[in-house]
Amino acid sequence: MTVVSESNKVNEDHSGDVKTYIYVWLGLLVLTTIEIILTFLSLGLIGTILILIFTLVKAVLVAGFFMHLLYEKRKVFLTLTVFILPVLIVVPMVLLIIVLPLFF
Repeated sequence: MTVVSESNKVNEDHSGDVKTYIYVWLGLLVLTTIEIILTFLSLGLIGTILILIFTLVKAVLVAGFFMHLLYEKRKVFLTLTVFILPVLIVVPMVLLIIVLPLFF
Protein backbone atom coordinates (compact mmCIF):
# COMPACT_ATOMS: atom_id res chain seq x y z
CA MET A 1 0.00 0.00 0.00
CA THR A 2 2.87 2.38 0.64
CA VAL A 3 4.21 1.74 -2.85
CA VAL A 4 0.95 2.90 -4.41
CA SER A 5 0.78 6.03 -2.28
CA GLU A 6 4.42 6.87 -3.06
CA SER A 7 3.72 6.31 -6.75
CA ASN A 8 0.78 8.70 -6.65
CA LYS A 9 2.88 11.25 -4.80
CA VAL A 10 5.55 11.12 -7.51
CA ASN A 11 2.93 11.56 -10.23
CA GLU A 12 1.46 14.56 -8.46
CA ASP A 13 4.89 16.21 -8.36
CA HIS A 14 5.16 15.93 -12.14
CA SER A 15 1.99 17.87 -12.84
CA GLY A 16 2.92 21.38 -13.90
CA ASP A 17 1.08 24.62 -13.62
CA VAL A 18 -0.78 25.61 -16.79
CA LYS A 19 0.68 29.13 -16.60
CA THR A 20 4.18 27.66 -16.65
CA TYR A 21 3.42 25.66 -19.79
CA ILE A 22 1.96 28.74 -21.46
CA TYR A 23 5.05 30.81 -20.61
CA VAL A 24 7.34 28.08 -21.93
CA TRP A 25 5.26 27.81 -25.10
CA LEU A 26 5.42 31.59 -25.58
CA GLY A 27 9.18 31.47 -25.04
CA LEU A 28 9.49 28.76 -27.69
CA LEU A 29 7.35 30.84 -30.03
CA VAL A 30 9.53 33.93 -29.52
CA LEU A 31 12.75 31.96 -30.01
CA THR A 32 11.40 30.37 -33.20
CA THR A 33 10.39 33.81 -34.50
CA ILE A 34 13.89 35.13 -33.79
CA GLU A 35 15.39 32.13 -35.61
CA ILE A 36 13.24 32.80 -38.67
CA ILE A 37 14.19 36.48 -38.67
CA LEU A 38 17.89 35.56 -38.37
CA THR A 39 17.51 33.23 -41.34
CA PHE A 40 16.18 36.02 -43.55
CA LEU A 41 18.87 38.49 -42.40
CA SER A 42 21.61 36.28 -43.91
CA LEU A 43 24.19 36.95 -41.21
CA GLY A 44 26.43 34.12 -42.36
CA LEU A 45 28.31 32.09 -39.78
CA ILE A 46 27.32 34.35 -36.87
CA GLY A 47 23.65 33.91 -37.74
CA THR A 48 24.11 30.16 -37.96
CA ILE A 49 25.80 30.03 -34.56
CA LEU A 50 23.02 32.15 -33.04
CA ILE A 51 20.38 29.86 -34.54
CA LEU A 52 22.17 26.82 -33.07
CA ILE A 53 22.28 28.48 -29.65
CA PHE A 54 18.57 29.33 -29.80
CA THR A 55 17.81 25.78 -30.91
CA LEU A 56 19.77 24.41 -27.97
CA VAL A 57 17.85 26.68 -25.57
CA LYS A 58 14.57 25.46 -27.07
CA ALA A 59 15.67 21.83 -26.68
CA VAL A 60 16.46 22.42 -23.01
CA LEU A 61 13.07 24.09 -22.47
CA VAL A 62 11.20 21.23 -24.13
CA ALA A 63 13.18 18.56 -22.28
CA GLY A 64 12.96 20.36 -18.97
CA PHE A 65 9.30 21.28 -18.91
CA PHE A 66 7.36 19.17 -21.39
CA MET A 67 9.37 15.98 -20.79
CA HIS A 68 9.44 16.73 -17.03
CA LEU A 69 13.22 16.39 -16.69
CA LEU A 70 13.30 19.32 -14.27
CA TYR A 71 11.32 17.16 -11.85
CA GLU A 72 13.70 14.20 -12.11
CA LYS A 73 16.44 13.50 -9.65
CA ARG A 74 19.42 15.79 -9.82
CA LYS A 75 21.73 12.99 -11.02
CA VAL A 76 19.56 12.27 -14.05
CA PHE A 77 19.39 15.94 -14.99
CA LEU A 78 23.14 16.43 -14.55
CA THR A 79 23.91 13.29 -16.56
CA LEU A 80 21.79 14.48 -19.44
CA THR A 81 23.28 17.95 -19.23
CA VAL A 82 26.88 16.76 -19.09
CA PHE A 83 26.70 14.08 -21.79
CA ILE A 84 23.89 14.98 -24.17
CA LEU A 85 24.17 18.75 -24.45
CA PRO A 86 27.82 18.66 -25.58
CA VAL A 87 26.81 16.22 -28.31
CA LEU A 88 24.03 18.57 -29.37
CA ILE A 89 26.57 21.37 -29.59
CA VAL A 90 29.59 19.57 -31.08
CA VAL A 91 27.88 17.52 -33.81
CA PRO A 92 26.23 20.49 -35.59
CA MET A 93 29.41 22.56 -35.27
CA VAL A 94 31.54 19.77 -36.78
CA LEU A 95 29.01 19.34 -39.57
CA LEU A 96 29.13 23.08 -40.23
CA ILE A 97 32.91 23.06 -40.39
CA ILE A 98 33.06 20.02 -42.69
CA VAL A 99 29.97 20.36 -44.88
CA LEU A 100 29.52 24.13 -45.21
CA PRO A 101 32.81 24.81 -47.06
CA LEU A 102 31.82 22.22 -49.68
CA PHE A 103 28.95 24.45 -50.80
CA PHE A 104 30.99 27.67 -51.04
